[in-house]
Amino acid sequence: MIVKQEQTGKLSFLGVSEIGEFHVKNGKPNQDAIDFFAFGNVFCVAVSDGLGSCERSQIGSQMATLICKLILLEIADARLCFECNNIVMRFAELWTEFFDTSVAKNYSATLKAVFGKDNWLIAISVGDGLLSIFSYEETLTAPNAANDFINETICLSHGMNPAAYWTKKITKRDDGIIFISTDGVSNGILEKHESEFVREIAKIKEFSELRQSIESILTEMSKYNSDDKTLGIVLL
Repeated sequence: MIVKQEQTGKLSFLGVSEIGEFHVKNGKPNQDAIDFFAFGNVFCVAVSDGLGSCERSQIGSQMATLICKLILLEIADARLCFECNNIVMRFAELWTEFFDTSVAKNYSATLKAVFGKDNWLIAISVGDGLLSIFSYEETLTAPNAANDFINETICLSHGMNPAAYWTKKITKRDDGIIFISTDGVSNGILEKHESEFVREIAKIKEFSELRQSIESILTEMSKYNSDDKTLGIVLL
């Protein structure tokens, strides 16, 4: 289990990722990626899940979080306007630039990301997993983009129309929490109880206790879920 944690100003970040038993047995890498970036008054947290059927999906997931960092740098330098449409259009441009159309499908991945600037947050979602922003005044949860009938999910792809990205801008609350995860975690949460799950996590105020609780949850999920499991939490 890989654990990342960082304290930046008022922000506290915890990221946990565990390779699934299926990948361990088959000699494959963890195909999830997670990262947190903060520069002055801006920050971003992102997770990405490389699709298991794609040859180089672990590189695709890592590239998805890297593109988020590049976008955050452009926001910090005032080269990119902090608006939903600007961010998703820039992400689509960079993804298409990095992966030629003939090989792009080998790098397919999902994305859950939240960008923050001053008193605002912008959430972006492509594919399955969980993205929830909770405060005692407002809760935002991205819709699940998986197609349960054919067991497929929407994913980042070459030339993807920015309109296919789900995105929302909301006010940042000082008592808030950002929770993002790949489907290896969200599939272990009782359906339609995702907001309740995040609300319970938000009640944990001590960071050491939060880390211990999250590690225990992932360990328990691993008993019946062989997928990679990755989540990121930011206490605002």
